Amino acid sequence: MGKDCSKDVDSFPPFRKGSSQQYDKFFLLCLILLLGFFLIPLTTASTMMIEVLPPQPTSGQNFTVSVYDPTIMGDTPYLTDVTIIFQNESYLITDELPNRELILSAPTVQYPTSCIIKAKKNSYNDTNTSIRIVPTSSSPAHLVITLIDDKTIVSDEFFTLKITDEYNTPIQNAMVSIQNVQKENSDGLTNETGFIQLQAPNQQEITILAQKESYQDDTLSLWIETKQDTTTALLSNPMVPVFIAFSILIAAIIFVSIKNKKSINNKKIKKLNKTKPSKSIPQSKNKDIIPQITNKDHASEPPPSSQKTLSTQFSKIEEINITKPQPKRKTIQIQSKNKKENKLSQQNSFQKQSKHHWFNSSNSLESQVDEILSKNESKIKKNDWFEGTDSQRDVIDITIKQKQKK
Repeated sequence: MGKDCSKDVDSFPPFRKGSSQQYDKFFLLCLILLLGFFLIPLTTASTMMIEVLPPQPTSGQNFTVSVYDPTIMGDTPYLTDVTIIFQNESYLITDELPNRELILSAPTVQYPTSCIIKAKKNSYNDTNTSIRIVPTSSSPAHLVITLIDDKTIVSDEFFTLKITDEYNTPIQNAMVSIQNVQKENSDGLTNETGFIQLQAPNQQEITILAQKESYQDDTLSLWIETKQDTTTALLSNPMVPVFIAFSILIAAIIFVSIKNKKSINNKKIKKLNKTKPSKSIPQSKNKDIIPQITNKDHASEPPPSSQKTLSTQFSKIEEINITKPQPKRKTIQIQSKNKKENKLSQQNSFQKQSKHHWFNSSNSLESQVDEILSKNESKIKKNDWFEGTDSQRDVIDITIKQKQKK
């Protein structure tokens, strides 16, 4: 119970005092690393191109695939450690391959078929290209789909196709459609020159199918640049992660600064509480008045009305800071013919004197105060400060008169 709490706080190990500051520093370091992680994807990757020889491989025959960087001028532009994906199988271009060329085998087809080759490499953007695998000369006539526009196809925009045979002869009234798409302008017939326009749907990859009687069907896979809604476009913006990281960093700095200010204020308050002396309650200057009043005999206590008057008078005495001396008792001797009567009268007078000594004493504090307050009043009203109601005044007057007669 009597232990000093400040000593217990100071007895804690030093690492507990600084644990909060170490945690704040660690938190800020993590935010800075997170910000750097968001800044890394902002660096633009290089672009690579796929080269296929021959451009239209023959069914069942081999063809070569190589990948080069068009921005490399002084050294060989052909790249290594490139992953090639063809017919759902992965291949790797290494330095061990001659001329860094990958040899692949074309699938066996009965009619011209389009296939996609994909290439992936670190620090480069992924790329792909579409090749056409043509059947052998012994195969029957077949349709060939050719994309006229070389520009990127955007969703909801029109693109032009040309349908020919293997000898580049335009095919009229060939049915051309986008597979798995049921909407307007997604299919139609070619004109006399073999051209047709279709509307691109809002999906990344589509497959074009061309059909006609006495001809083998042909397919072509195309990549579409899809449109994003406002929310998706905003989230895909590379500056959004940077803005979020900066916002979190600023919020963390503000939080740590406010927390440090609060801890500093708490430390100051604790120091002030340690150094601040305990204020002792001042004792009343008139404290000695109370025991003088309470130690009186029951016989000398005034009536209730006079007690109220005395309480108000004592409040005045406290204000002027005058201490009340102990009243002195006087013994009045009254001559009598008979000694017994003298003794009885002396006893009675003593009892009455002790009973009413609280207002008879000329040296009492009440008399001194009354003299100060009643300079302009008559001497008869010298002790009128204890007067209460009319009935109490009459009782006091009768008592004084009886005393004067005796």
